[in-house]
Amino acid sequence: RPYFLLANPGSVGANVRLRFRRTDGAFQDHTLVLGAGQRGTVDPWNILSGFLQNRAFATEVIVDSATIVGEPAPGIIAERSMYWDGSFYGGHVSMGTP
Repeated sequence: RPYFLLANPGSVGANVRLRFRRTDGAFQDHTLVLGAGQRGTVDPWNILSGFLQNRAFATEVIVDSATIVGEPAPGIIAERSMYWDGSFYGGHVSMGTP
């Protein structure tokens, strides 16, 4: 089961868009605001269950803008965690690349 772990180490909030793309080319976006100095977890199977669950997919994490007009968009940290089952006994993690 996949999770996306996001962190905003910046001093302004970030408007974040996650684009989930299946192998058949179909995609859906999920947006969120990640406050300054905050972390968040996105569970794609929960928010897009019928679209993604038990399917292969790729994800692009995009910071569209800062939450304060005129401020540059902050850089965020993104990683994907995968767990084998609901017990969270085994899994692995991958850092995102710019």
